[in-house]
Amino acid sequence: MKRQIRKGVYETNSSSTHAICITKENVENNVIPNHIDFCIGEYGWEFEEYKDIYNKASYLITAILSFEKEYADEKLEQLKSILNSYGITYTLPDVKVQATEWDGKTCYHYDIDGYIDHSGELKPLLDDLLSDSDKLFRFLFGESLLITGNDNGYDYNDRMRIAEETEDESWGSYTIYGDLKPEFDKYDIYEKRN
Repeated sequence: MKRQIRKGVYETNSSSTHAICITKENVENNVIPNHIDFCIGEYGWEFEEYKDIYNKASYLITAILSFEKEYADEKLEQLKSILNSYGITYTLPDVKVQATEWDGKTCYHYDIDGYIDHSGELKPLLDDLLSDSDKLFRFLFGESLLITGNDNGYDYNDRMRIAEETEDESWGSYTIYGDLKPEFDKYDIYEKRN
């Protein structure tokens, strides 16, 4: 039996695949709102494409609050500082702190009613977004995309990658994918795969 090897995909157990596609185009001042609401959301295996501010803000705050409290607090302060410096008002979710014992230590995190599947992989994204107000605004207010899916089917890769060929086997056929489609050249892309 042949093993299917797909370019750009980690071959582990099946799980979610997310692409955070941040436009390289500058955001015009007239599209930056005076207020933004951050709400906790759920982003897992479903195949969806989000372009709206609400879901991009939801993804961002859910990612931040999914980390241990110390790191989350640092990122929240960075987010608030950026928004305050531009005179943007905001609402943040009202969350409670939860303590858990692990390996003889007490760990603190926020108890949120939502999730991002394997959110721990988003630390580089958060570090980049919250250290660069231009990138943060391009993500939230620009023509950026958030694409969610999973590696159990072809929807995510069909949307993101060039189908190079189809290979036939006795049990059926499958697509071999290559590089990202040219339409994604206009984005900085963070892919979360696990």
